[in-house]
Amino acid sequence: MRGARLPAIALIALGIMLSGCAGPMGQREATARANRSLSEFCRAKPCGALRMLKAQKLKDRWMVDYDAPGALYTVAVNRSGATDVSVWTKNQAR
Repeated sequence: MRGARLPAIALIALGIMLSGCAGPMGQREATARANRSLSEFCRAKPCGALRMLKAQKLKDRWMVDYDAPGALYTVAVNRSGATDVSVWTKNQAR
């Protein structure tokens, strides 16, 4: 009898854990994923001192913008958690 309860409890616990993963991504999670992605990007190509400007949700993904001395960076965080980094070079004074 007791042995039959253990798998049922394990299944309930697993269902609760997975329901948290299936929920919509919030700003905090999107920003954390964007920070991680941009850190990896900047290891390969130094970016300088970064400052987060804003995070906004557009349709089903988040756009997180960062400012650096020579460029602006935008990290798109998709619903699946995949990220894309875009670099916008700042115009230098002529």
